[in-house]
Amino acid sequence: MDELTLKPAAALGTKRLSEILNQAYADYLLPIQLDSYQFRLMVEEQDVDLARSVAAVVGATPVGITLLSHRGAEGWLSGVGVHPLWRRRGIGRRMVAWAQSVARESGLQRVRLDVLEQNQGAIRLYESLGFVHVRDMLVLSLAPGAMIPKPKVDGIRPERSTRLLGSFSRFHDVAPCWQRDEPSIRKRAGYMVGVALKQAKQLQGYMLYLPQVNGFAVMDLAVDPAHPQRLQVAEGLLLAIPEMQLAQGGHITNVPTQDPLLPAYMEVGYRVWYRQHEMAWSPTRSSASR
Repeated sequence: MDELTLKPAAALGTKRLSEILNQAYADYLLPIQLDSYQFRLMVEEQDVDLARSVAAVVGATPVGITLLSHRGAEGWLSGVGVHPLWRRRGIGRRMVAWAQSVARESGLQRVRLDVLEQNQGAIRLYESLGFVHVRDMLVLSLAPGAMIPKPKVDGIRPERSTRLLGSFSRFHDVAPCWQRDEPSIRKRAGYMVGVALKQAKQLQGYMLYLPQVNGFAVMDLAVDPAHPQRLQVAEGLLLAIPEMQLAQGGHITNVPTQDPLLPAYMEVGYRVWYRQHEMAWSPTRSSASR
């Protein structure tokens, strides 16, 4: 058997990287299937640094991948996966440790990741490498035809997504997940549909969503924390999607359990699909503990 080697993911090219990602997640609870173009979009939107990401290779065959994103001093690991035939050989551990070393050398102060709560093996691996639980996040889904009607909120109108994002930081009093934080949202703004509530010409809340083949994906829901009817506004925004798409259903990924707008999703018919743990590792804390 050829020796296993680790190398920067950038050395393989996006086509091969998307293939190994698809293979590694084909039997996962939430399967991933991305073509080369979709993979490149993900890399751009989530600030993945392929030169600092890692691929595990046996001979000329990629068998594992771990992606490292960074924004300033903050990092994020995603796509940690090993081909089913090569699991339970320590490859995942070696890749994550490699990424931690790169993060330390790059001066990152914290690295986060998301892991499904059912994936106890991965959670134990991350804990053994110094990651600690930070918070829980929920993947919510609205089943076809499950929307619960609510009183209409007057004044909600379509609005350009780029105009709404100026209020992103002011309206979010709980930090979003990496995939839906402001840098990622801004890079996808051109594809999104925006709706907003304005009162006396002042923006009170907005929602951004992506129409999809069957339904939609909510990308951002934000309401002024000072609004006296914050949840009712959020409910109205969630229902301000064309009736046909609402009837098809939709979803949103990784809503923090502390998000004050979470009850609004539940009130209009969303239900918990999966729960994820957000975990974090600090090179400084790791060094101090040794």
